[in-house]
Amino acid sequence: MPCCGLDLFSDEELLSFEQVLRLGKIFAGLGVSSVRFTGGEPLLREDIGELIKAFKNIQGIDQVHLTTNAVLLEQKARVLKIAGLDGVNVSLDTLNAQKFKKFTGSDNLIKVISGIDKAKAEGFNNIKVNSVIMAGQNDDEVCDLVNFFNGRGLIGRFIEFMHITPLWDERLFIPIEDIKKLCEAKYGLFPSEFRSLGPAKYFTLGNGQQIGFIHTHSENCVDCSRLRISPTGKFKICLYEENALALKPLLQEMNDEELALRIQERICVKNSVDYKCFPSGQIFMSQIGG
Repeated sequence: MPCCGLDLFSDEELLSFEQVLRLGKIFAGLGVSSVRFTGGEPLLREDIGELIKAFKNIQGIDQVHLTTNAVLLEQKARVLKIAGLDGVNVSLDTLNAQKFKKFTGSDNLIKVISGIDKAKAEGFNNIKVNSVIMAGQNDDEVCDLVNFFNGRGLIGRFIEFMHITPLWDERLFIPIEDIKKLCEAKYGLFPSEFRSLGPAKYFTLGNGQQIGFIHTHSENCVDCSRLRISPTGKFKICLYEENALALKPLLQEMNDEELALRIQERICVKNSVDYKCFPSGQIFMSQIGG
């Protein structure tokens, strides 16, 4: 999160409930079976429960997940569970209140932890917590974070700092293999059969808990099947893509068949995309999510 914060979109700029649902049905018709509601912050939508419930009823959609900063998770966890949400991912880079305020610009660490605990109490199993590790910032907390994951039965995932953000500083970068070696030396790492739809490579700790490690570049491109739609309707076939397809005006101009064809044209070139051809430093991850 930039220190000056981010500009918020007006309601008119955001996709409406009906537009999101329409796109969900179109993408399901094109073969999409798993959906994740993510950044900005999906829990800011007052209709998020109804939206999840509606997506669970779309033919062809098998799983609906959500990624959140967890500030509102404590008050929304029950709504999400009743709606049928299949899983929750939480972004949490530190357990230190001062660092948390530095990273996020807020004093909401206690709310985040309470939200995680509430989601667990509501019956969400396999909650995943994503932690970006940066040299000289929070690399001294790796073991504290693992102990936090273990103590609450969470699946922790350590992530490399990404070049895509304007906050990029090469001095902060730590290869994920270094974090993995630290965990292996401290806890023991063993092969795991646990799998998810994302890029994480999972291992079992010595106590039986799962933990994941995520590279942020070329290794992910080979297996990436993700398509992204921003809250304002910008469609990306690659996280790094600069010129996204604006779907919001097309929702007004085209019928479902025409729009599906236009979307399919973009999907068909996904496998030929090379992320290295796109400029880095363009996107705050708090804008587009995980």
